[in-house]
Amino acid sequence: MGGSAFTTEISNRLQVSIDRAEHIKLTYSQGHLDADRSHQVKKAIEPVSEWLIEGISTVLAESTMSEIPGHFIVSGESRHLGEIRTSMASFPWQKNVPVVAFPTIDIAEGQMPVLHALSEADI
Repeated sequence: MGGSAFTTEISNRLQVSIDRAEHIKLTYSQGHLDADRSHQVKKAIEPVSEWLIEGISTVLAESTMSEIPGHFIVSGESRHLGEIRTSMASFPWQKNVPVVAFPTIDIAEGQMPVLHALSEADI
């Protein structure tokens, strides 16, 4: 669940190859696309971002933890997509998940080897 879903949706919506979609995604996250292309990418990834946050919420809500710490760290190649932070910030966490407080959201700088390995694991 993550970056590849954004890339796939960009590929499908813009009818470009996966490699081209990955390039577009990274260029978009850096703010280097023209307004029209940025709008197209934004429309493609907003639903994916909402789906991603719903998935995280479901996993956390079904966990056996009685309280979830109120701090999330976003990592991975798509960590700089503003739509992720927007979706996380607007999600009703306290209604759906036993978080101790409305979560703070940080963006990881660089690769976090442990999180990267977990995201690549086939579990």
